[in-house]
Amino acid sequence: MIFVVIASGLAFGLIISFVLSWFKKKHLVNIAEKTAKDILDEAEDRAHELIDDVQERSKDFAEVLQEKLEAELIPIQERIEQQTRQFEEKQEEIKQLLSEKNARLNERQQKF
Repeated sequence: MIFVVIASGLAFGLIISFVLSWFKKKHLVNIAEKTAKDILDEAEDRAHELIDDVQERSKDFAEVLQEKLEAELIPIQERIEQQTRQFEEKQEEIKQLLSEKNARLNERQQKF
């Protein structure tokens, strides 16, 4: 009889220890999952902040480059316009000179 009580006490103790061990593992797994989820959420938030920061800085950089480009292009455009006007003036002078030369040539041809 005493062996039965001892055996049943040991069996009950083993069952209780397995159940408590299972609950402890389950609790640790839940804590690890919650911690992992918190870490992932924090990493995601930081990633979004970094993305926003990079986008803002790239937009600022693009604006600075645009302003710099415009500042450099304006003198170039003015120079192109000036050279275009000079070219057109020269072209007109040459046309006028050519027309005068043609007129003289016609006069000389008529004399002969």
